[in-house]
Amino acid sequence: MSQRIVGLDIGAASVKAVYLEATFRNFKVVGAIERHIEPRGPDLSSAERESAVDDVLRRMKQAGELAGDTVVCALPSHRVLTREILFPFSDPKQIDSTIGFELESFVPYSTDEMVYDYLTVEREPHKSRVFAAAVERDYFEALLERYSAVGLDPRLVGFAPHSMVHVIPYLTVRDLGPVALVDIGAERTNVCVVHGKSVVLARTILRGGDHITTAVASGLGLDWRAAEELKCHEGLVAPSGASFLSDRETRIAAVVRNGVDPLVQALFTTLQAVSSKLRGEVIQRVLLTGGTSRLRGIYDYLEDALGVTTESLTVSGLPLGEMSEPKENDSRFAAALSMALRATSAATRDDFNFRRGAFAYAGDFQFIKDKLVYLVVLLVLLIGLAVFRGYTRYSMLVEERDQQLVALQDFSKEVLGKEKDDFDSVLTALRDVPVPEDLKVFPEISATEMLYDITSIMQEVSSASREEVLRMQGDPGLTGAGAGASGAVVPPAATGGGVPGAMPGVVPDPSQLPGAGEARDPNAAPTAIPGLPPIPGVEPQGVFPPGPGQEPVPMADPSARLERARQLREAHQARIQGGAMERSAQVRPAVPDRGMPVNPAFANLRAERDAARAEAEAQAALPGAVPVPGAVPGEMPASDVPTDGGQQGAGQPDGGAPTDAVDDAAAEEKLLLELENIEIDEERVALKGEANGLEAATLFEQLLTKHRCFKNVVLEGTSKITFDRHRDWYSFRIRMDVDCSTQEEKRNAERQEQEEGE
Repeated sequence: MSQRIVGLDIGAASVKAVYLEATFRNFKVVGAIERHIEPRGPDLSSAERESAVDDVLRRMKQAGELAGDTVVCALPSHRVLTREILFPFSDPKQIDSTIGFELESFVPYSTDEMVYDYLTVEREPHKSRVFAAAVERDYFEALLERYSAVGLDPRLVGFAPHSMVHVIPYLTVRDLGPVALVDIGAERTNVCVVHGKSVVLARTILRGGDHITTAVASGLGLDWRAAEELKCHEGLVAPSGASFLSDRETRIAAVVRNGVDPLVQALFTTLQAVSSKLRGEVIQRVLLTGGTSRLRGIYDYLEDALGVTTESLTVSGLPLGEMSEPKENDSRFAAALSMALRATSAATRDDFNFRRGAFAYAGDFQFIKDKLVYLVVLLVLLIGLAVFRGYTRYSMLVEERDQQLVALQDFSKEVLGKEKDDFDSVLTALRDVPVPEDLKVFPEISATEMLYDITSIMQEVSSASREEVLRMQGDPGLTGAGAGASGAVVPPAATGGGVPGAMPGVVPDPSQLPGAGEARDPNAAPTAIPGLPPIPGVEPQGVFPPGPGQEPVPMADPSARLERARQLREAHQARIQGGAMERSAQVRPAVPDRGMPVNPAFANLRAERDAARAEAEAQAALPGAVPVPGAVPGEMPASDVPTDGGQQGAGQPDGGAPTDAVDDAAAEEKLLLELENIEIDEERVALKGEANGLEAATLFEQLLTKHRCFKNVVLEGTSKITFDRHRDWYSFRIRMDVDCSTQEEKRNAERQEQEEGE
């Protein structure tokens, strides 16, 4: 759909209009007219001149000559103040917010008293140069009211000298360096100097054709109107002493020259200033337009006076419709044509527009109001389309969900034996594989393991001094390496027993131990117990060692597994009875699968326990098999249970107190702990012992709390001993529950019981 664009050049002598028909990508010139303003003369007041202009515009409006979708005009240049400003930044938003305050120092208006706009001439990363223009607010408001009174509402209002830039792409003279576009009007002359794609200078000279008429009237003794007629029909300008002129022409040329010379002098000064600004680069051409450019001899006279080639501003390459006037090269309409080109999509340069802020063009919003019904209908259609698409998508998803639900029910019935329509419950049931009944005979932690862990924790307590513990307890900031998560103080010696990253003095979680999380093949060969030397004669291979005249037996054979377990048990018993493992006071390297220092007395018991477990597993694999007696180790014989925290041995009697040359004061500083009685079953543990200070008993309780299987640890019955060999020590009792299951395992078990109940 095409739109009609009207470019208006409102001068003091006439109003010129150029009409374009523009589409989204193309345009063409369809007409141009000029309407003269009457009355005119130097004796008219400013109000009378404005009234004369308004009358012409009103007649043009009534005749339909201003009808268009977009009207573009420019402010009289003598009303606009311009200034170049350099900013130390280049952000457009920052420039827009500060340009008004910068202009206040250059113009006689405050920010509230002017309407302004600006163009960015040069932009670099950390600075920018802008060309700003400002007009008095009251004048601009009154001008818009005058235009509105005659039915004119321009969408774009620019700055007359700068508006010439839009005709540059269609000049017949291009790429010749700096070019000056000079529009000589009746009262003013607009000058726009362009270099490449940049406007170097835009200014107004307050001299024009009316000043030449006044000079003719004064020199020849005519009234102003007669002098205007003489200038238009016989006027000419020529150098002084031209021999080709008649006496009358010589006399007329002399008085016309008196009116032209001040304009020539102002043009010469302007071009010199531009040349200085361009660092010596001179103006290549002067292109004339406007009504006074038709004065005979003006081109040769300016060329001789300025020393620059002077030609008429003509355009070419414009798509023209049927036009009676003007011709394509008529320079009178260059300014109006340039304004009309500004509103097309072909405009390649920015330009001023004073219709902003409170004076923004209301027609932009009126266009939306006119199209509101169509916009509402379009919006309803779009919403309906979106709803239909969403419903279709929803129906497809519902159908897909039903198909997946049926597939889930069939799968759960086939795999779990019960139809379920909850994906999460099916996934939980698949992840939580039930433990076979024949493996439930092995507890999560045996009494021997609990005893080993308790004595290992005792060893950690005995490795700390009272002074050290008190010092850490007195510093509330020690909650990292020196304290547990709940604030329990942990001695520096409690290093976690060989598990990287383990908390000191805390039994590590089994999932953090080496090899945790790896799937265990039930047919895999038993391996050597970590931390123990290999058993003589029994090699942990993928097959059992063959006997005399026998073939190697694969470990997948249940009977072979049972025989293998018995061999392990017998070998360990032989080593224990033969004294192969002598007790030592030295602390061995950490056992990887427990995360605690190795107590030699319990290394043998663990090996025996593992052998018994392997034997039970092998026998459980036989059809109708029953557990091997003694396969599950119970409590350790009292004769094998040290109660000194795992440190009893050569050189260290009861309580782990050193027998070296250490004075009594040093011994008093060590935390000492002895257990008198230990009661262990599957669900709870009860301890009774004595400590040389409440710090030792409290630290013991705190470290027990960190164990993965000890829950609800309670320290009670602390009392000071006033007799016997442990005088001034403290007796204590500790009771705790045994539960190795995690919170997630408990929740899964409760959920499974609830589902089975349903």
